[in-house]
Amino acid sequence: MVSVLEHHRVSPPLDPSVTVKLLPLTFFDMMWLTLPSLSRVYFYDFSCSTSQFMEKVVPPLKKSLALALKYYFPLCGNLIIPTNLTSNTTPAIRYSNDDSVSLTIAEFSGATSKGFEHLSGNHPRDIDELFALVPQLPQGDTETVEDDSVLVSPVL
Repeated sequence: MVSVLEHHRVSPPLDPSVTVKLLPLTFFDMMWLTLPSLSRVYFYDFSCSTSQFMEKVVPPLKKSLALALKYYFPLCGNLIIPTNLTSNTTPAIRYSNDDSVSLTIAEFSGATSKGFEHLSGNHPRDIDELFALVPQLPQGDTETVEDDSVLVSPVL
């Protein structure tokens, strides 16, 4: 039904003055840590061919995303959460120059009865049809930071 055309990592423009930035989470951020992650799928209907789309639309889209990430660089970072309550490390968003966000370009090629209009339309539909389009977030890894064990997972 859906074929992935390209999977790409997009980074903000390289800033040599930045090595690592930490953005500590506030009290109000903490309540969001226990909630499931938010998943979004954006639909665009293009009348051009797949090759034209990949040559004319995708490169400016990637460049625009990279320039936007220059100002919203924490979205590229990783959420670090201590694994034990006695840790000296506080939950934070950590960003370094090698961080990036994932961009997946996919094409719908399903039957007309369950076509693009059905999936993107403003009407009720079976939620499983949309969940099939949501990319899976990578699992978090455990790292050691300042002698503490922390869970590290991508923000976006």
